[in-house]
Amino acid sequence: MLPQFVRTCAVLSAAAGAFALTQPLQAQPVPSTAPCPEYTSPAIETHIKKAYELADHDFSPNLIPSLFLIPRMVGLCAPKMVADFQSDNSVATPTKAFDQLYYTGNGFVGSWALKTSAGIILFDAMNNSDDAQNIVEAGLRQLGLNPADIKFIVITHGHADHWGGVKYFQDKYHPHVLMGAEDWKLAEAPPRSATFMGHPYPTPPAKDQNIPDGQKLTLGETTVTLYLSPGHTPASMSAIFPVTDNGKLHVLALFGGTGIPTHLAPDTSSPQKDSGVLAYLESVRRLIKLGQAAGVDGAISTHPIFDGTIAKTSEIKSRKPGDANPWVLGKTKWVRYMEVDLEVAETVKAMESEHPVK
Repeated sequence: MLPQFVRTCAVLSAAAGAFALTQPLQAQPVPSTAPCPEYTSPAIETHIKKAYELADHDFSPNLIPSLFLIPRMVGLCAPKMVADFQSDNSVATPTKAFDQLYYTGNGFVGSWALKTSAGIILFDAMNNSDDAQNIVEAGLRQLGLNPADIKFIVITHGHADHWGGVKYFQDKYHPHVLMGAEDWKLAEAPPRSATFMGHPYPTPPAKDQNIPDGQKLTLGETTVTLYLSPGHTPASMSAIFPVTDNGKLHVLALFGGTGIPTHLAPDTSSPQKDSGVLAYLESVRRLIKLGQAAGVDGAISTHPIFDGTIAKTSEIKSRKPGDANPWVLGKTKWVRYMEVDLEVAETVKAMESEHPVK
C-alpha cells in the first residue's frame, strides 16, 4: 500500500496533473498499489446506492467518482457502479458567479474571490507562485478586480495545492492569512519531495492568524462565518456567507475539507495529517445542521471536481434572463448534495472496517 501521506489533497492534485490529457474531462482509471479486496459487507452496497439515489442526476456526474479518488489510490478501490474519475487540469475562464463572487483556477483546483465594500476575501491560492501570478492574479484583473484589494486570504486546509500560491500574494500585497492552527503545522512540515506539480515545492506562507471555530470574519458589510471541520486534515475550514445574484440574496457553503480519509481514527504522526473518516462524518453532519440553520441554498468548492464549477462557468455565460444561477441548488437540494458526501464517506468507512488500509 502507499504510505499514509498519500491520504492528502496534495495527492489528489498530483493525480489530476498526472492524468490530465489535452482534452478536458477524460475518464481515467485511478491506479491502485494492490488488487481490489473482496468485500462482503452489505453496508457498502447500501450506502453507495443511497449516495446515487440522493444525487439523482442533479449534481456533477464527477462528484461521486471524485470522492473515491483517494480511496482508490490507497487500495480500497470503489464499488463497481462508481465510474472512473474524470480529470480536467485545463485553465478555466475567469468567471463572475454572483454579484460579488468570482472563480479563477483550473479544472481541479482554484480560488474564489469574495468582493466586499472594503476589499476582497480570497479563498485559497492554488499550487504555487506561478499559479498565483498567471492564473489567480491575472484572472482577477481580467474580471476587473484589483489584486491589491485582497485584505484576507482564507486557506481551507493545509495541503500545498491550497496554500502554494499564498506567499506570492503575501509578499506582494500583504493581506492577512488565516488557517486552522493544526493545519499551519501541516503546511510548515518539511516537504517529502523537492518538487510539487512540476515546480519546486512551494514556500509556505508566513504564519499569520489561526482560525477559531465559529469565527466571524467581517470585511466591509460582509460577514463570513468560519467553522473548523476536521477530517480531511485536522483543521480543515468550512465557510458560510451571503451573496446576491442580480440583487437576490443567497447563502453559500464552502466545505473546505472535501476528501475522505481512508482510515477510521485520527492519524498519529506528527504533525497530524488527518482526523480520520469518523471525524469527517461528524464534520459533514455538523455542516448540514449549520447550513440548515443559516438558510444555505448553494455550494461552492475550491476543488471544482466536487461542485461542478467548470461546467457552471459555461452555463453562467450563456444564461438568459430568468434562468437560475447554476450554483444555487435550493435549501433541500443543498442538503442532498452534502448527504451524497456523507453516504460516500459511510461507504468508505464500511470498506475500511472490512479491509483496513495498512
